[in-house]
Amino acid sequence: MLAAYAAAGSGLWGKERVVEALMVAQRESGDVAPRAIVFSPCSLADRLRALGFQVDVLEERDRRVPLRSLPALLRLLRGGPRAVIHSHGYKANVVTRAARLCGARMLGHVATCHAWFDESPATRFYNRLDRSTAFLSDVVTVADADMAAAFPDPSRVRYVANGLPDREPPDDAARREAREALGFPADRFAIGYLARTNAVKGVLDVLAAAEHTASEPLFWVVAGTGDLDARAAAAQGENLRFLGFVEQTERYRSALDAFVQASYVEGLSLSLLEAMRAGLPILATRAGSTERAVRDGVEARLFDAGDVAALAAAARALARDPGAARALGAAARARFVAEFGIERQHRAFLDAYRAARGRS
Repeated sequence: MLAAYAAAGSGLWGKERVVEALMVAQRESGDVAPRAIVFSPCSLADRLRALGFQVDVLEERDRRVPLRSLPALLRLLRGGPRAVIHSHGYKANVVTRAARLCGARMLGHVATCHAWFDESPATRFYNRLDRSTAFLSDVVTVADADMAAAFPDPSRVRYVANGLPDREPPDDAARREAREALGFPADRFAIGYLARTNAVKGVLDVLAAAEHTASEPLFWVVAGTGDLDARAAAAQGENLRFLGFVEQTERYRSALDAFVQASYVEGLSLSLLEAMRAGLPILATRAGSTERAVRDGVEARLFDAGDVAALAAAARALARDPGAARALGAAARARFVAEFGIERQHRAFLDAYRAARGRS
């Protein structure tokens, strides 16, 4: 079976890292022979080629509306072996469905919706279009089980949790080395954010929490890039550092004492799973499937999106009780190993591919 992916994006964000990890697991399993299709040249394409995957690019540059991608995709599918197409994100989902209506050769179509970020009229329109045309896919998967109810026909929608390959958490020496390399103060409790710096991801709440705790031994770090980079850069001070886009995310996590997810909207955050894998204590909003991954007081301290006071209070509590922080991190690590390994996700998608072939 050949699984092809339609994906796009600059930088290796959550969706792109999901595609990369899944393709590697599928190739290693021998059950699937994956190749990638992307709209335009991007970091994901570069990364997959470096890992030895075949990558096809549909357009020469990134476009808000990928007008040339449809005919290019039709030509590509016409010239290759029939495949199950697995698309990621609203643009890829809609273009693949359009190709199917135009007679594209495929064994089946699995469409994945990671999350719907309605940050503008355009994204609201595209997300609604994605949902309303879902009947043209054989199987639709979502990273947040609650998303299924938004589809006109939930019967063909499956919840597939994101997964990651396991790796050992950094030891104390690696943590000290990373902290020194990044210049984090040794006498402060470092709380790190890793996401796009957009309002929907809650970065403004992290900046506000840093302001509210300026006189306390907390050190807030914002890593990522997006619409609010200038606000994050301007807010820097003794207890707040803005790093921008971070390429070496493992080293970044190694330097932290805790991880914060402040999102208003999520599917199942890959950064959250990476923090769990690293054994970090977690502060997180109850957005999307977060509560399916971590439980309040067991693997994380949870708070409502927008509740800056609750975020600041949870951060203080962790900093004042290192034993409780270590217990949360250990529990998060154990839950990751039990529930969110890449093999579980690979098997779930393999079942979806087989179901898609059966419907086509």
